[in-house]
Amino acid sequence: MLVAAGWDVQDRAAMNLAAAPGVAIREFQTAAGPADYLLFLGNRLVGVVEAKKAGVTLSSVEAQTRDYAARAPKPLQVPVRPLPFLYDRLDPDAEDARARGMAGLPEGAAVTEAQVRAAQQALREEAAAPIAYDPKLCEALLEVRKAQDVILDVVTLDDVTRSGARADLAPDHDADRALIGEFEAFCKEHRDEIDALMVLYERPYAQRLTRGQLMDLVAALQRPPRRWTGEALWAAYERVEKDRVRGASRGRLLTDLISLARHAMGVEPELVSYADQAAARFENWLAQQANRGRRFTEGQRGWLELIRDRIVVDLEVRMEDFDQTPFVERGGLGRAWSVSGEELEGIVEELNRELVG
Repeated sequence: MLVAAGWDVQDRAAMNLAAAPGVAIREFQTAAGPADYLLFLGNRLVGVVEAKKAGVTLSSVEAQTRDYAARAPKPLQVPVRPLPFLYDRLDPDAEDARARGMAGLPEGAAVTEAQVRAAQQALREEAAAPIAYDPKLCEALLEVRKAQDVILDVVTLDDVTRSGARADLAPDHDADRALIGEFEAFCKEHRDEIDALMVLYERPYAQRLTRGQLMDLVAALQRPPRRWTGEALWAAYERVEKDRVRGASRGRLLTDLISLARHAMGVEPELVSYADQAAARFENWLAQQANRGRRFTEGQRGWLELIRDRIVVDLEVRMEDFDQTPFVERGGLGRAWSVSGEELEGIVEELNRELVG
């Protein structure tokens, strides 16, 4: 619900209040214990959310929520203390109790719908009061909103007074070479320890690389202090070894890490995107099938290309994947089976083997 309302929900360990105008931090420790969510606008704490399972009445946690609101962490910027806390204002028990009080009815007496609606209106007014009528909080909200405003001048024309490259933005080739050196040293040092590197270093390949092995390699590369990404590594190679780098994906695909690792370990002299390599292997496989007298209809070719594209992104295709995007939009497994028949499973296995290489 918080995400749907526009809040950027974060863990306490990865707290970054500059990530969005409104940030919700999970399990934030307060003097009253860990609150489920603290709500920040800009860098100011403005509210608390206590989440409970369905069926728990809000009146049962009213004291807890009020304690969180009153005992917000002192080091934080808090425009209003106690924090405006609205969670318990929507409790049906509280609505009935207020309706009886407003109508002068004894405890446990039945209330009419009109009496409940009047009570709901009164409770909403009380709930909104801390936000609507507190000058300090209103001022803080306006300041946050003002800080997010961007004024676009679409009338005034700019005059170009000078053009050219900015000296301060010149490529730092020393940093690129250092990153490449560290990456290549890592691959060579760990090629006997990390399964993906072992598979990629062997020629010919004794086994096919799996997606799980590739994900383990990704985790190792992103572990502090490295935090390397495929895009950053690819960009460094592109600047330092421009004539030996090819591929439109430019390290954005998970599978481009295969090309990066092979190149780093000296298996491949050029850095070519995995998509380009898979496309070439796919065309070679089709040519082999044609030489053996195996022909594919236009409909079958369309499904083969979908399988190829999925392998480029995910490294493999399983039969259960045919009930997911992009296959399900074309009729899923049933349609693929009707087009290719009993050959389908064998074709998928062949393409997994040939394209992963």
